[in-house]
Amino acid sequence: MDIPSLLQSFPDNTITDIKGAVTKQQSRLTELRERYRDDSPEVVNARVTLDSLRAMLQREANARYAIAQSRVSVARAKLDVVDGELASANSRLATMGSLEARSADIDHQVSDWKIRYTDLTRSASQALVTENTSPSISVILLDPASPAKPENATDYVRLGLAPAFSLVVGVGLAFFVDGLDQTVHTTGHAEEETRLPVLAAVSERRRRRGHDADAPLREDAA
Repeated sequence: MDIPSLLQSFPDNTITDIKGAVTKQQSRLTELRERYRDDSPEVVNARVTLDSLRAMLQREANARYAIAQSRVSVARAKLDVVDGELASANSRLATMGSLEARSADIDHQVSDWKIRYTDLTRSASQALVTENTSPSISVILLDPASPAKPENATDYVRLGLAPAFSLVVGVGLAFFVDGLDQTVHTTGHAEEETRLPVLAAVSERRRRRGHDADAPLREDAA
């Protein structure tokens, strides 16, 4: 098959040249038709040459179109590959935030482990130095401990102090409760609270011994 001139490395002017040749042949055919008859050999030969030039031009154009179409197909295939890679890169880029957070978390854990390892190494070195510098003490148990038993089962001092302490606490609690009582019991307390003199007082009614319950009681007035 004919190789189109598009594949050549040098500058291509084939189609332009063929176009020029076709144009010249058309002009020559027109001149010959003016001078000769259409069935004359000169006109027939010029027409055949023109058809050959047109077929050559068509073949060159078709070959160029086929090569250009194949190049477009290859470019589209490459573009599809690039689009796939771009989509994959975009998907990886979308997960980059979580990956970055995980990476920061891992870095933080690694730094903590390094600090712990440093502290552990320092503690191990210090323990080794202490072990080598401190004297070893051996303890030998000659007689095992006996079961525990109370030495003073009956404590008379505590038994005697318990009622006295309870009595003191009871008296103090009684005074405390009495201090919380705000009622008026005596005339002096009434004068102190009201800051007014007491003009009269009714004595408490009491039952006398040896008298009936219905006997009248004496009332003192002051």
